[in-house]
Amino acid sequence: MLFGFNNAGAGLFGQLTGDHLPDTVQNKKYHLGIILDGLLQSAPVINDRITDNGEISGHFTQKAVESLVDVLNAGSLPTALSTEPISEAFIGPTLGSDTIRMGTDSMVLSMVLVCGFMLVYYRFSGIIACLALAANMVLLLACMISVHAAFSLPGLAGFALTIGMAVDSNVLIYERIREELDRGSALRMAIRNGFDRAFSAIFDSHLTTLISAAVLYAIGQEQVKGFAITLFLGVAINLYTAVFCVHVVFDVAERQKWIKRLKMMRMLTKANFDFWGLRYKCYALSIGITVIGLIAVLPAARAC
Repeated sequence: MLFGFNNAGAGLFGQLTGDHLPDTVQNKKYHLGIILDGLLQSAPVINDRITDNGEISGHFTQKAVESLVDVLNAGSLPTALSTEPISEAFIGPTLGSDTIRMGTDSMVLSMVLVCGFMLVYYRFSGIIACLALAANMVLLLACMISVHAAFSLPGLAGFALTIGMAVDSNVLIYERIREELDRGSALRMAIRNGFDRAFSAIFDSHLTTLISAAVLYAIGQEQVKGFAITLFLGVAINLYTAVFCVHVVFDVAERQKWIKRLKMMRMLTKANFDFWGLRYKCYALSIGITVIGLIAVLPAARAC
């Protein structure tokens, strides 16, 4: 194993080894101790004067060579290592339990508030949306158990986000159905057209979210992966529960004459906003926010 010194080290090491050359008269040889943290790591024999380059020879295993290299490299550090840490941080078991409790409470509260709004605002349609949401949660839990996914705090955050996205799909469908009913369409035709015309927007939003979740899982840390798994599974299941299952329930209810009309609350009766006329201002605002975000994360990206 070869090792080397700079000019200053070569002079000092040359003087040290030169003063302890083998004594051929008395048949005596000197050992050079390699010490780290007060412990003798190795003691090779000095056979000749060593200046800028030297060699430690012998019968070594690969593991022993790597260990000795690590010792020599550690000894070359500009500062000494201390056994006492600069700072210490302790995380008790209560922090984990409090985090889980607060995460669970937030998820339950969000689910209760969302279901309450859907029931009050959309009446019968809200009941179906709540049933679809419950099915989504049950299937999501089953999938996470089957893939052995950890129920971490980011995972609970993914649950809460899934709740919002689940009812968001139903809101798009119900508003489309409302538009069809306002145009004078029959209930069966309004239901069919509402689902068909809302599906493209629902599919696009879910697809982009699935892509984002896949990227988060691919390049994120373990904490982020828990959120990504929950979000990916929840969004994928929502396409089944909020679109297919709800559609089936509406069709069955209409054919069996369980519903003859859909009653929904209405906040804005005569909405007349010129969104298209504001498109250029919105383009500029969106580009400006994106540029500001890129500038804000640039220092962090350089640090990485």
